[in-house]
Amino acid sequence: MEFVKTSRQLLGWGSLAFGVWGLAEPKSLTGLMGDDPEIGRWLGARDTVVGLALVATGGPLPVALRLASDVHDSVRLCRRSPLVALCAAAFAAWDAAALVAQVNRPRARWPADAGEHISPAGRRGGLGMAGRM
Repeated sequence: MEFVKTSRQLLGWGSLAFGVWGLAEPKSLTGLMGDDPEIGRWLGARDTVVGLALVATGGPLPVALRLASDVHDSVRLCRRSPLVALCAAAFAAWDAAALVAQVNRPRARWPADAGEHISPAGRRGGLGMAGRM
C-alpha cells in the first residue's frame, strides 16, 4: 500500500533527523520543544533507533514504536509546551493510521486456480516428456 510505504519513509527520515539533532545538539532541540534539557540525548537516541527501524525494516513494530514515542511526547509536554504536545498528538494520529493500514492490508494468498498458472511443461509432469517413454 502506497500510504504505508510513504508514511514509513517520511516518519523514518524525520525521526532520523530529530534523532541526529538530539544527539548532536540536545539543548538546542529541547529548547525549541520547551522540554527538559537533560533528556535531549535520550530523545535523540530513541528517535535515531526508531527512524533506522522505520527506514530499514518492513514490519509493523517500528510504526508502533513511533506511535508510542509520539504519544509519550504529547503527554509529557502537554503542560510545558501545549503547541508541541498538539503537534506530537497529530503525528501520533498519523502513526496510528499508518499502523492500522499496515496491519490490515491484504495478504498474499494462494490462488484457487493455481494449476492454471503452471507452465505447460509443469502440467505434463516435468520437461514436456509426458507420454514419451
